Amino acid sequence: MDDQGISSTRFIPALWEQRRFFILDQLKQHNAKRIMDYGCGECSVTSFLISPGTDDDHHFDHLVGIDIDPNVLEEAKTACQPWPTDYTQLRDWPLTVDLYQGSVDNYDERFQSMGCDAWICSEVIEHLHEDTLHGLRTVLFGHYAPPLVIVTTPNAEYNHHFPNLFYGTPHSQFRHDDHKFEWTRAEFQAWCLGIADEYGYTTEFHGIGLLHGQQDQLEHGHCSQACVLTKRRSNNLPPPLTNRHQHQHIAHYEYPFYQEPPLPDSDILTCIDGFVADLCQAKMLEVHEKTAAQQRQAAVPSDPDLDLSVYSWPTVSQATSSWPNPPDETTADSNQPMAEEDDWSSSSSDSDNEHEAQVPASDLRTFTPMTLTLASLWSILRIRQLCKSKAKLITLLERHPHHYEVSGTDVVVHKAYPFHPPSPDTC
Repeated sequence: MDDQGISSTRFIPALWEQRRFFILDQLKQHNAKRIMDYGCGECSVTSFLISPGTDDDHHFDHLVGIDIDPNVLEEAKTACQPWPTDYTQLRDWPLTVDLYQGSVDNYDERFQSMGCDAWICSEVIEHLHEDTLHGLRTVLFGHYAPPLVIVTTPNAEYNHHFPNLFYGTPHSQFRHDDHKFEWTRAEFQAWCLGIADEYGYTTEFHGIGLLHGQQDQLEHGHCSQACVLTKRRSNNLPPPLTNRHQHQHIAHYEYPFYQEPPLPDSDILTCIDGFVADLCQAKMLEVHEKTAAQQRQAAVPSDPDLDLSVYSWPTVSQATSSWPNPPDETTADSNQPMAEEDDWSSSSSDSDNEHEAQVPASDLRTFTPMTLTLASLWSILRIRQLCKSKAKLITLLERHPHHYEVSGTDVVVHKAYPFHPPSPDTC
C-alpha cells in the first residue's frame, strides 16, 4: 500500500501536504534559511520550499538535496529548475538550489562547509537497511552536527486503521514495498532519545495526520510521527574526516531575483497606494454586483423577454445600505490629505465640502473606512520586491495615518478613490 495513496484519499488535507506544512512551520519557527533535504527523493519537499511564500517575509537562501537513486534525481532536477515564470515574475530574494547523488551514510566535507542550519529527513529512515541507518546516525549527528534536524517517519501503530495492512497479525504488511521497517511511537522515540543523549540534542515529538472524520481517535497516535532535534550549545567540534568529495554534484540552479536599485520611499508608497486603490475598487465591485443582483432578482417577473439592461447600477447612497460596514457621519470626513510635502498623492481633497466642489456629484468614490487584510497587500509580488520585508510595508503605511491605519493583520483605509462601476451591458 502506497503512503501517497493513503494521504490522497482519506486525509484532508492530504497527508503529504500536512507533512510539508509541518516542516515549513518548523523551519520558520527556527528562522532557518539554508536547508539540506537529506534523502530528498524526487525533491517533493525541496520543490515545495522553492515556492516563495506570500503570507510572511521569511525566505530561503540555499536549498540542497541528496539521494542515491539516479532515477528519482532526474525527477528532482525537473522539479527544482526555474520555470519560465520565474524569469518574468522575479522573486524578491536570491535562491540557489544544488542537487547531489550519493548515500546518506557517507560524509562529504562540502556539506559541512555549506553551513546549512536545518536538515530534513522526511520519510527517509524507513527506507534504509540497518547498517545504512546506523551510518546516517553517525555521519549526520556525529560529524555534520547541524543545529536543527527534522525527522518524519510512518507510525506503525496507525496501520491499525488500514485493514488491508493486517496490522498486529502474522500477515502484517508495510505501507510501501520499499520500507525496511515501520516503527511504533515507542521505538521511534527510543531512537531519537538515544541520538539526543549521545550527540547533545533536545527533542520535540509531534504527530501528523488523522483520518478524516476520526480526528478524535488518538489511541494509535497519528499517521506520521516527527521529531525535531535541536543541538545544544557546545564547544566540542565534531571529529574531522578525511573523506572529501563523496557525492556527485549533478545540478545547480540560481533563481533570478529582483535587483533594481532601491526606490525612494515616496515612490514605493505611490506604488502601494495604486494597489490599495485596486483592492478597494474590487471590494466596491463586490458591493455593486451583489446589490445589482438583488435588484434584478426582486424586479424580474416571469416574462422571459424582459430586458435586464434597463436596470441601472446603484448609486453610492444606494449601495451603502448593502455595505457590511458603511461609513457614518463621524467618519465621513476621514479623507484627510497628507502633508503638503507628500506630493506622491493628490487625489484626496482637503475636506468633504471642498471635495464636493471639485468633483461632480455623479462621480462615485470608494467607501471609507474600508478594511483590507495586510496579507492581501503582501501577496502582491511588486510590493514584496520593493519593500523586501513586511515591516517596511507597515512602516510606510503608518507614516500616513490619515489615509492608512494598520490594526493587527488589517489595514483600515480612510482614503476614497474614484470608482467606475461597469455599465449594465457588461454585467
